[in-house]
Amino acid sequence: MTKAFLKVILLVSIISFFSSCDKEYDSIGANIIGDNHFITEKYDGASLSIINKKTGPIQTSNLDIYAFGIIENEVFGNTTANFATQVQLASVAPSIDPTLQQTIDSVVVHIPYYTKLVSTNTDGTHTYTLDSIVKGNYNTAKMKLNVYENNYFMRDRDPLSNFTEAQRFYSDQDASFNFLKGITLYENSSFQFSDNEYKIISKSSDGTESTSYLAPGLHVDLDHNFFNTKIFLASSDKLQNNTAFCDWFKGLYFRIEQNQGNCMAMMNFRKGTITVKYHENTSTTDFTKVYKTIVLNLTGNSVGLLKNEYNTNGSTYDNLPSETTDNSRIYLKGGEGSIGIIKLFGTTDLKGYSTSTGLFTNAPNGVPDELDDLRSKNWLINEANISFYIDQTIMNSNVVEPNRLYLYDINNKRPLVDYYNDYTTGYYPNYSKYQHGGIIDKGTSAIATSRGIRYKVRITDYLRKLLKNSDSTNVKLGVAVCQSINTISYGKLKSAPAVNDDNWKSLLQYEKNSYFYPLSSVMNPLGTVIYGNTSDVPDDKKLKLEIYFTKPK
Repeated sequence: MTKAFLKVILLVSIISFFSSCDKEYDSIGANIIGDNHFITEKYDGASLSIINKKTGPIQTSNLDIYAFGIIENEVFGNTTANFATQVQLASVAPSIDPTLQQTIDSVVVHIPYYTKLVSTNTDGTHTYTLDSIVKGNYNTAKMKLNVYENNYFMRDRDPLSNFTEAQRFYSDQDASFNFLKGITLYENSSFQFSDNEYKIISKSSDGTESTSYLAPGLHVDLDHNFFNTKIFLASSDKLQNNTAFCDWFKGLYFRIEQNQGNCMAMMNFRKGTITVKYHENTSTTDFTKVYKTIVLNLTGNSVGLLKNEYNTNGSTYDNLPSETTDNSRIYLKGGEGSIGIIKLFGTTDLKGYSTSTGLFTNAPNGVPDELDDLRSKNWLINEANISFYIDQTIMNSNVVEPNRLYLYDINNKRPLVDYYNDYTTGYYPNYSKYQHGGIIDKGTSAIATSRGIRYKVRITDYLRKLLKNSDSTNVKLGVAVCQSINTISYGKLKSAPAVNDDNWKSLLQYEKNSYFYPLSSVMNPLGTVIYGNTSDVPDDKKLKLEIYFTKPK
């Protein structure tokens, strides 16, 4: 490769680089002529309205993560989170010959906790801590845990949609599952979330023992007679496939109650297993024992069952109307909770501004609305963000705060463009897309490190597009607590009209979308209180849109 050719490549690269810079500036309506011709300013006077909206009962089926346990919250009341799931054979149609006389040795359900490995000891054991606990001291809290046979049939398809949609299950259905529960498979009045690992002794088919260690989890031995009936005494057609098996054995119902203290963990029940260890005779004439295992997975349909109570805690939140425009404080709560609904630039979006004539053709009396006025300025948007300041007085030191908020497009049931344009990753999944933001800011001082100050969300790309394109819709924005920023699916409100209802069919798509809320918020049991923008809110805490821009002198 000659030096001349390399110079040509370098020259083309430089031209391409500056060309791409020009395109970026062009995309927001301005060309940089020179530094002396432009000034950079901040605009935070944009009108912004926000209302508080309670969700009511909401879809909690087939989530990636479920809350399980009891949480007492001075601001948002007390929440009990139970769980029900179908159970499926890891390998269908197991070969079982009843003449070989199967005897169960153990039936252990194990659902792993989210843990952090502290050390590996010289004897091969391990030390862990739990990082899945969202509230409570797992070393001291004791609760009553019961595992029941589930007799509530969790169908796959919704008959009200002519079986075209998946069946949804909702947060307020605990009473139904409790009413239809079957026999008790496990009972413990002093259950604790434990960080102890489990020593597992396994036997091969010839009886040789081996030792392994299982990371901490919900680990209990279930009723042997029940599983003997459901597996070893079942006819072969009931074990032929998981559709038949789920009809025969409808699953498990995990129910937790108050005892001494309270504690709540986030759990991935779908990683749970039931391991049935048993032995049988080698043949009808040889009574040598052969050791075998059948594994069941906690997969199939599942539902988180939430019960909110407001006895001594959460009375203010409980008495909030289902929707309120009194926005001095906004209560954001996960689970069966509440979100904030934001409208930027007033309530209208007249559009109609002509860059060629400079007129607002659709504006009354030629007077533009706020959005059209900003569009006419052709600002170069450097950054735009919304900061949500926490009311630290209400959120006192006893209240656990969510680590992140999620800002999304309600009209289209999707994240903002800034979300998609952010490829940053974090050590923990919920700290990914940190440039887009929403992660709690606890400041740098020693006093501030334990309490949250604000959540800041960057919406630069969204605002650039909104101001650049007159046909871009000024959508409603939702803000909700966030369990996993990578989860961008949505759950339906129970209050939504049925899909075969004429009321539902008559709705426009954006109206239908308003009945869906982020599942990431549904998974998170925590809440926070942020300042609104009424006159009684300190100016440095007010909810506001901040726009940093460059404009011609």
